[in-house]
Formats: sequence, C-alpha cells, structure tokens
Amino acid sequence: MSSTSDGNLEKALKVRFPDEEVKCVAKLLSEVSEKGRIAHEQIELSEDAKEDVVLFTYTNRFLLPTRSGKTMAWEDRPLILAPDECYRMPIVVAEVVRWAQETGRWDRGPLFSGISQNVVTRRPAIS
Repeated sequence: MSSTSDGNLEKALKVRFPDEEVKCVAKLLSEVSEKGRIAHEQIELSEDAKEDVVLFTYTNRFLLPTRSGKTMAWEDRPLILAPDECYRMPIVVAEVVRWAQETGRWDRGPLFSGISQNVVTRRPAIS
C-alpha cells in the first residue's frame, strides 16, 4: 500500500472519528482489506494498543471475529482478544476502505450508485 493511500485512509478516519487516534486503526484496516482476514497474533502493535484497536474496529463493525456463536448474527460473534482469534472484514467495509484510500473520504462513494438505479429499473410497473 502506498503512503498516499495510507495517508488518505488515515485522513478519512480522522474526519469520521475526530476524537480517536486513528493511525493504528488505518494501518490495521489497510492490511485486512488487502488480505481479507488477520489473526490476532499477526497484528503488529503492543498488546495494549492491539486491544484498543481491535475493540474499536469491532465496536464500529469494521472487523468481525471469525468464530460464530448461536447464529451468524454480528451480536452472536463473541470478541475474544486471544492469540488464536481471527478477524475478517465484511466486503462492504473493504470497499469503503478502498474508497477512502483513493479519495480521503469515509463514505460509500460509488459503492451503491448502480444498485438503486437497478432496483428502480427492475421494479414492475404499478397498474
């Protein structure tokens, strides 16, 4: 990932979360968006920083633990801060991260632009 992309992502996160230290969050999101998942032990931060960043990304629904509970619902995925835990990034979050890396903006960008148009054009006529 280029320094421009990393800088854009960090800038976008800082606008979205002005009271947070987002440099480590941006680094983690960038890495996971490229790989699709990451093991807790692969996160290259101090243990305290790692816990803070993982908790932040889980709370904001950027990363999802791969272990599932009773159902596939997000709320049934327990967060375990342990070396053998893995986290994955939902596809929609990965797309928003990529958009932020390109533009420096944390929004949906063109992600859904074609979807609403397709829904409108496929809707049957009302008689």
